[in-house]
Amino acid sequence: MKTLLMELKAKMNDVDKIKRRLSLLGARYIGSFHQTDTYFEVQQGRLKIRETEKQGSADIVFYERSNIPDIKKSYVLLLQAQPLEVAKELL
Repeated sequence: MKTLLMELKAKMNDVDKIKRRLSLLGARYIGSFHQTDTYFEVQQGRLKIRETEKQGSADIVFYERSNIPDIKKSYVLLLQAQPLEVAKELL
């Protein structure tokens, strides 16, 4: 099943102000982690493997998205792959 994701990247001058606003909305900090994306050439859309630090598996992600400098809609298909080395070799 495809999932619709919305992406917005924005510059901010006052990080503390943004954190206060997010807190008022009920958002909370849950941690940070390192991810590595490996992209593969495909005829349509985009395909990548996303490795997350200290996780024994990876996510194979296929998505379609326009290259526009605005809010971006992505239709995403996600599959968890284990073991990682086999998924990379397969793709």
